[in-house]
Amino acid sequence: ASLGRSWMLTQRGFWRWFCLAVTAYVIGFPFAGVSALGDFPGARAQALAWSGLSGTAFDVLFVLLSSLMLGVSIALRASVLTVYYADCRVRREGSDLEAGVRA
Repeated sequence: ASLGRSWMLTQRGFWRWFCLAVTAYVIGFPFAGVSALGDFPGARAQALAWSGLSGTAFDVLFVLLSSLMLGVSIALRASVLTVYYADCRVRREGSDLEAGVRA
């Protein structure tokens, strides 16, 4: 029932949702990109040579840093889409108009 209501609320604003989703992705990309750096061939070896850390210390530091950055990225994206959903509800239910009449 809740998914049906969400679909009903957002089906008319596809392009608005699409632009917000792309914007949220672009905002979160630098944070998510930190964890993607470890996937490049030779990146770990080059980082080890540059930092002077042991392999284990580097791995622990990289996992902590990439987890933090992915968490920030996901939180940014989720907050943007949550605000969009709340905006759709306010527009659909007319809460913004009701508040304007009372003021």
